[in-house]
Amino acid sequence: MKQAAELSTTAVLLQGAKAGDDACRDALAARCLPRLRRMACAFLSKGLRRRVDPDDIVQETLLRAFTRIESFVPRCDGAFLVYLRRILLNLIADHCRKEKRSPSAGPLGGRPFRTSFTVPSPPTATTASAPAAVPAAVVASPRPPVRT
Repeated sequence: MKQAAELSTTAVLLQGAKAGDDACRDALAARCLPRLRRMACAFLSKGLRRRVDPDDIVQETLLRAFTRIESFVPRCDGAFLVYLRRILLNLIADHCRKEKRSPSAGPLGGRPFRTSFTVPSPPTATTASAPAAVPAAVVASPRPPVRT
């Protein structure tokens, strides 16, 4: 019996949030927050949890849900929680894809290793007759002493 009362209260809060009532929106968020936190901690891998805070995922989930709440149509009991769960899982999948695209933090601190250099090599007598343009920073820098 308590569960039916909770669902009807959730439905009333959902209607109020759709109407623009901030108190209903806050109460609805407070009602779903513990479950969302548990879901975020359960679905985030350990590696991703080190870089992404589960509370940030939960906050972004609620933000996305409440910005599109007017278009939400509940079709069954507990539909809003299912809706929040789907948003949460999509956000976690987005973070996983982003993590795979970004280079791993290695000896360069996550920056990719640069294989090409912008300073041209000095010309040889056989290649070009015109002198190559050398940046002023290279010309002005002192050369290290030669050890013999």
